[in-house]
Amino acid sequence: MAKVKIQFDNKKAIIRLRATHLFLQGSTALMLEMAQYGVAQIKMRTAAGEDHNNHLFKPYAASTKIFRASTGHPTNKVNLFLTGEMLKSMHGRAVHKKEAKIMFKKNKEAEKASQNQKTRPFFGLNKEDLLGLIRIYKNHLARAQQ
Repeated sequence: MAKVKIQFDNKKAIIRLRATHLFLQGSTALMLEMAQYGVAQIKMRTAAGEDHNNHLFKPYAASTKIFRASTGHPTNKVNLFLTGEMLKSMHGRAVHKKEAKIMFKKNKEAEKASQNQKTRPFFGLNKEDLLGLIRIYKNHLARAQQ
């Protein structure tokens, strides 16, 4: 049975993915693929205005709407996009053969993510994502056993 353990660190804006299997020694390529999948899922949901549980983000506050309107940004759809730097900074990397991280390249963007996480929890993986990670893991295992 494939196992994928996910740990969240909202203060540091890091998601750790750990994979274990009796017959698999581990693979940095596998862990990188899993991390990249997680990043893609988070970015797609955020662009759609949904949190990590697929619920719509709460609307912007009135002051935020005024600011966004004054800078030419839409106010009706909440997607955490202003400059694009925060989401652009999010990336996945293999730490070693059995662990990967989803994190932010820049501390400033990690801080933004941590602040956004308090009111609009976008940075996380859900059960559907976990099933996708397990599917990637099982496909890798099947290729390794051929």
